[in-house]
Amino acid sequence: MARPWIEDALQIRDAAKRTAAIERIRQALASGDPVREFAGLIAFTGSAKANFDKAPFRDLILPLAKGTGGAVRVKAFYALFNAGMQDGDLDLLLGLADDPSAEFRSGLSHLIFLFSKGEITGPAGDRVLALLRQDDRALVRHALGGIWGARVSPAVEERVLALAKDPATRRDAVYFGLSTFRDKSAAVVEALIDALGDPDSNNSWRALWGLGHGIPRENEGAVADAMLRLFDARGDSGTRTEALRNVGRYGSSVHLDALGAIASNALAPADVRSAAGAAAESIRRRAPGVPGR
Repeated sequence: MARPWIEDALQIRDAAKRTAAIERIRQALASGDPVREFAGLIAFTGSAKANFDKAPFRDLILPLAKGTGGAVRVKAFYALFNAGMQDGDLDLLLGLADDPSAEFRSGLSHLIFLFSKGEITGPAGDRVLALLRQDDRALVRHALGGIWGARVSPAVEERVLALAKDPATRRDAVYFGLSTFRDKSAAVVEALIDALGDPDSNNSWRALWGLGHGIPRENEGAVADAMLRLFDARGDSGTRTEALRNVGRYGSSVHLDALGAIASNALAPADVRSAAGAAAESIRRRAPGVPGR
């Protein structure tokens, strides 16, 4: 039911068809028919990129967010987000967070992320922490997936670090959590550096990616040192060139000799030599007066 409405709302050839689709979505949300309401929620969120006034839909969506629970509540909160957040929406969500349904608990972490604007601290952090402490591994995975790119409370960070030490949850904790955190503490940086040597390439490559952003200035030297160690320990060009890019991001004059040796090594592949040269130049641009500038 929802798909034709979404298609008509997003097509670019017929403005009248687009307007009619938006009206059908409005009517579905106002219908009182649970099936049509659910389809309307799906279609509203699916049509979010369409150019129409979404704010008036809030009055139709709010009762559905407060009402039935489960999958309907999840869809309603996504629709509410797309209608335009307002003060009180996060409090409303947290006030309904005891909904016991698996559907709602599966989506709750990401909804908290959206309505907190990625600030998983305070009451939002407390609720996410509870989700991360669930016994159901599938629900913990959903909770980790929801906090991608967040700024998290110390307690949430501690929990994700613990999950990264558990073989059953390590991959998800590194992939969805530690590597994506907006601001990485020294403990998170150290955990990601350790993960560079993980036999599971999903973890090691993800750690390498994660160390490319969100690093505190005081930890940049340690990351650059780790990248040179990784370069020496790996033979594949992809890992080596990415490691050198991170040396360029975080390195200082103390790393220039190593980069120069790599760049001048005639036996090294051209892309590796080029990456080393680019990393050295990046350091020199950041630090005027460094020799070789």
